[in-house]
Amino acid sequence: MNELPALFISHGAPDLILTKEPAYQALVHIGQQWPAPEGIIAISAHWQAEEFTLGTAEQFSTIHDFGGFPADLYQLTYPAKGSRRLADQCGRALKSDGIAFTEDPQRGLDHGAWMPLMISWPQADIPILPLSLKRGASLREYLQLGRALAPLRHQGILLIASGAVTHNLGTMRAPGSPADPWSIEFAEWLRGKLETAQTGALLDYRKRARHARLAHPTTEHFDPLLIAYGSGEERPGIRLHQSLVYGNIAMDSYAF
Repeated sequence: MNELPALFISHGAPDLILTKEPAYQALVHIGQQWPAPEGIIAISAHWQAEEFTLGTAEQFSTIHDFGGFPADLYQLTYPAKGSRRLADQCGRALKSDGIAFTEDPQRGLDHGAWMPLMISWPQADIPILPLSLKRGASLREYLQLGRALAPLRHQGILLIASGAVTHNLGTMRAPGSPADPWSIEFAEWLRGKLETAQTGALLDYRKRARHARLAHPTTEHFDPLLIAYGSGEERPGIRLHQSLVYGNIAMDSYAF
């Protein structure tokens, strides 16, 4: 069975699938770069629950959890199916590491999940298991979650953690604006720590990285990165893509 990576994807704005910025083609390439997975565990910054939660719907609805975008975007659907087998595999992995979780058979896929999945695997023919973030969880808890999920990569399961390298909607500027130096500096600091597997610096990024709080006023778009890194067994990451949109939204993606 193929060993697959854990991926961290900067998913960008919901209309990436329409605007087709450079990150769009990077996601197309991701869908072609590895053998088709047996299943995908999808972790989105846009699903936070009181405890870690597995989305166990048989057929996922497409959640259009955004406003103010072109009408065509709201017509898109991604009819992915769930998998009881995949949910059980994931549940066993979490239990073996003492991680408590629950299940939600109603939850659909938010744009942090369905949008990159639709670009990379447009046929929607791979079983999906969405897994929530946990409100108030520490980065160390997310690292532990990733470690617990690591064995699934050796069973043909792909983990996709969807967030952002920088995510400050209050500082976004018009399309085509020149890059803000602070965004470039933060993204390059992060690259250096990921490519040399500096776990301590990653866990303490809000103190060690200049501009960390400007890059992430809230942490939910950074948190999935620690899950992917942990699932990659804390080995050096490989940057798959780098680009910048709206002046300071870094669209970098990594494989672990």
